[in-house]
Amino acid sequence: MNRRAAHILLIDDDPAVLDMVHSALAHYGMEVHAYPNAAEALDLMQNPSAPEFDLVITDINMEGLDGFDVIHKVKAMQPRLPVVLMTGQASVDYAIRAMRMGAANLFMKPIAIREMIQSVFHLVDLHREFRLADDGLRGLVNERRHFLFRSDELDVPTLVRHLTDRLVPMGFASLSNLDVIAMAFHEALVNSLEHGNLELESSLKGDLFAEEDPYGRLRQKRMADPEYAGRLIEVRLAMDTERFELEISDERAATCLALPQLRGGSEVLEEARKLGGEAVQRATAQLQATYDALAAGGAADRVQIDLGLLRDLGYYSGAILEVYDPALGHVLGGGGRYDGLMKKFGLDLPAAGFALYLERVHVAQMEEQRRGGAA
Repeated sequence: MNRRAAHILLIDDDPAVLDMVHSALAHYGMEVHAYPNAAEALDLMQNPSAPEFDLVITDINMEGLDGFDVIHKVKAMQPRLPVVLMTGQASVDYAIRAMRMGAANLFMKPIAIREMIQSVFHLVDLHREFRLADDGLRGLVNERRHFLFRSDELDVPTLVRHLTDRLVPMGFASLSNLDVIAMAFHEALVNSLEHGNLELESSLKGDLFAEEDPYGRLRQKRMADPEYAGRLIEVRLAMDTERFELEISDERAATCLALPQLRGGSEVLEEARKLGGEAVQRATAQLQATYDALAAGGAADRVQIDLGLLRDLGYYSGAILEVYDPALGHVLGGGGRYDGLMKKFGLDLPAAGFALYLERVHVAQMEEQRRGGAA
């Protein structure tokens, strides 16, 4: 079977460039539809009798509709049709804007013909592969995908493409907001990798232009450490005609779900240590030291460890506590460690404190006395 010649829509208001690129593409067997005017070229795309185009190549700086107008209108009509831009003005802003709008490539004038031809062949083949895939998936109403990666195997940009490739065809996104959704997925995956499996703290991030990068160094070190590199990231995607669901989980997320379920005596700390993780080991060591001190004072039988306990104030920086009495079903008091609070008042000192609800304490005393106990 003979390969169908590629149909290229070429737009440039400079006759010399238009003729040069036209001749080069035609030399390699491509069917080139050349126009000096963007409006006429776009009219052809909307003509039912027009050929099925494989690629659009357009100059940016033109009278009337410019290259950015062209890419916007082409993507509105055929989202997967690649568009290549040409310009004689070297500008970072141009490049950024072109990529954000979905340009497949950007060539500077004078055009390097050999490089352009190679890019055109690649983009034409890629577009045809996408089109065949779309034809094969036409009528798709339900799909599930399940990915499982080691930390050192995760390729975030590639995975994001797999997670977003059906959003527009299935009607869950438009070309105008697809980049925003892709960025959100990218951020979620990076967070799962770096703050989850690699246990990197955001506080390590320094100024962008600082000579030292402790965050980057630690990231590199842990990616080379089998303990961290071997941790898994699991991604599940489910979609049908009415819903799109994405679940991203890492090993630290599993730990975070398991920890709040642990409640009891000192055995809770051992169960927590089995879950692993540097932060868990550090926290359980501190709690163990506190528990041992209470046990030495004869208070161990009055202490319960609850790793799901939360307080309603946001300034706590370490362990927190609540006080109960069997005679009363309410909390009698609570407190904890809040090392950063005093700094706000000019004293950068460690701090801990607690408060008691005296009325509830009084009620508890009365109830214990009524039962014949001592307060």
